[in-house]
Amino acid sequence: MRTARRLHQLAQEVAEELGYELAKELPRVELSSDPVQLAARERQRLGATVEAQSRFRDAYKALWYWRDLVEGAGCFVFQLSFPLEDARAFSEHFDEGPVIVLSSKDEPVGRVFSLLHEYAHLLLRMSGVCPEFTMDYARSFEGRVEQFCNAFAASLLVSA
Repeated sequence: MRTARRLHQLAQEVAEELGYELAKELPRVELSSDPVQLAARERQRLGATVEAQSRFRDAYKALWYWRDLVEGAGCFVFQLSFPLEDARAFSEHFDEGPVIVLSSKDEPVGRVFSLLHEYAHLLLRMSGVCPEFTMDYARSFEGRVEQFCNAFAASLLVSA
């Protein structure tokens, strides 16, 4: 997390030096929102198309496509090496350039899902590191957040 914060600060400094504007306001959503409808709106807002997805030749192309869309929405996306046992990904909300960090040790398909899952956390304005999911956890507030983010990510990947 310290590395991600340092990278965020460096990216902000470089952007300022180059005169590049980082601040893009992400839509703010509530946990009571319908994640499927939200995903359809975000898919349109991000410019994701079934045609582009149908041209992916491998999982890395999909990862790069979705990363570019999420970065275009105003998020920093970093890939760092950390154990999958710790987390597959995490996110931190900043007003200027929220951050998503993916584990480079994860398979590219897993990174795609984690990227979109963490993007949902940022839309909720809830930074997150996702723990192991258990039935007790599922009934908690945090569990409901995780279920929402999973439903959003799945719906965003598969156009209705």
